[in-house]
Amino acid sequence: MTRFWASFIDDKILATAVKVLLCEGEEREVVILEVCEQWKMLEQQLNGKNFFGGDKIGFVDIVGNIVAFWIPITQEILGGDFFTPEKFPGLFEWIGKLQEIDIVNECRPPSEKHLAYVRGRYESIKNARK
Repeated sequence: MTRFWASFIDDKILATAVKVLLCEGEEREVVILEVCEQWKMLEQQLNGKNFFGGDKIGFVDIVGNIVAFWIPITQEILGGDFFTPEKFPGLFEWIGKLQEIDIVNECRPPSEKHLAYVRGRYESIKNARK
């Protein structure tokens, strides 16, 4: 199951999240609905646990870093409200638990630098499409 969910995050959620950046208008809305369904499926796997494997951080939590720390920044850049605590309370509780772990925080880039990096990548993508 660990391999399945790690693969699901990498192959489905990440791929769909990238599509959100690459499309616009109605197409983006359809892709956002698709990724929201994927997040719901992932959230169900937490099933009241602190982490995907139980009480300790594990492989799926590490792979899930994309959801925890990249998706909120992407949302900020796009100006949406598709990934919120109201819509995904379990995932946001899990993100809070990840943020309590020192080694996770040591391995993450500072939020402002991360935002600048993702914004720069997004602008490059937009400019390349013109």
